[in-house]
Formats: sequence, structure tokens, C-alpha cells
Amino acid sequence: MATSNAAQRAQQSNAHALAFLLSATKNLMTSAADSHDVTFVLDGGAEFHAFAMWMKNASEYFKDELAKVDVEEEEEGGRRVHVSDISEKLFRVYLKYVHTGYCLDDDVSGWNAEDWVDLLNQARRFCCGSLANISVRCAVESLTAETLFYCWKRGNDYKFVRLNSASVLTFFFARVPRLPDACEKYVLENLEAVVASAAFRDNPLFTSMVAVLAGKNIASKRVREEDILPVTQKKAKK
Repeated sequence: MATSNAAQRAQQSNAHALAFLLSATKNLMTSAADSHDVTFVLDGGAEFHAFAMWMKNASEYFKDELAKVDVEEEEEGGRRVHVSDISEKLFRVYLKYVHTGYCLDDDVSGWNAEDWVDLLNQARRFCCGSLANISVRCAVESLTAETLFYCWKRGNDYKFVRLNSASVLTFFFARVPRLPDACEKYVLENLEAVVASAAFRDNPLFTSMVAVLAGKNIASKRVREEDILPVTQKKAKK
């Protein structure tokens, strides 16, 4: 009984800690200018407030970006960092994750595999491996015939991102083998649905990819069948 009570208290304590973190994060992201020291501005003009030291520790990418900010702006308490090529939806999830370590259902409600792959690429851009791993898993779990080609293509892309506009230093998103592999497996297990999908009919590259995978699967199956033939039958075929 004592063990059960201790486990229940620990669970309640964890829930309380999570609620506190989420509340603090929400307040931080919507707080007045005097309660934060950096504002991130997206392409569409959306603004997100944060603490520079927290963001520097969370990401080498933002450590470099914050280092570029004009000293005069810092002294005036008006540091503003432009973040390009990311939607408000994705940046909000990223910012909450680096502050709490959680991706909450409310924040990703209705997401499909394409959304998760986009978050994966942004997580890699911002050097957040744990969020990238979550994104891969959720993308794989939410694959459909309609999202398949997008996920396969993005999973195979090498995308270069400039770290410092004043230098030639770049890094690229590492290839994520689990995602293309999961897409190939999905094709083979759901071939009829894939061939009937709009994505298959409208994209020649997708059609070619499916044909190659199906052909590879048939050839592999034939080899496996021959491997289990009795030795006498193998000799007879020769």
C-alpha cells in the first residue's frame, strides 16, 4: 500500500510540474516586452518571446543567430531575431518543446505525416535531436497513401542550411533512413490503396518509385523461395 501511495504522489508531482512548465511557457510566449530579452519574428510577422540564454543552451543554431544581434539592440532590451522558412504552427511546437520537453496532443491535433516530416526537418535545422526522433516516429505512425510520396521525398532529400551568412560554413539535414524505409514498407503492404490514390495518378515520379519497389519485392520474394527449395530441385533447375 505504501508503494502504491508513493507512486501516486510521484505521478501527481509530475503532473503538477508539467502543468507549471506549460503555464510558464504560455506566459513567456505571450508576455509583455519587459519580461523577456529576445523576440523571434517569423516571415509572416508573428512574434514569439523567449529568454536568449535558454535558447542558446537549447540550440547551436540559435546560439549562432543570437550572436549576430547588434550590441546596441541588446543594450536597449530590444533584441529581435528573424527566423525564416518556418510556419507559426511549427515554431510554436518547437518553442514549447525546448521549454518543457513535451509535444502535447492539443498542439499537434489533426496533424498528418506531412506535418511531422516538416517538423522533423525544422528540428534538425535547430539541432534538436530528441524532437526529430519524435517527429520520425509520429510521421511513420500517421502515413497514408495520400501523404506517402511527400514523406518519401522529404526523407530522402539533402537540404543545406547556412549557419552564418558571413561565412561558407553550412550543415545539412542528416538523411533519415527510418522514414524512407517505412514508406517503402507501407507501399508493399498497401499497394492496392497506393495505386488508387490521387498522389499516385498525378505524379510520374511516384508511379516510378512504386513500380521499382514492387519489382524489387517480387525479385526478392523469388530469391527467398528459391533459397528454401530442396537441393535436388535446385540442381534440376540448373
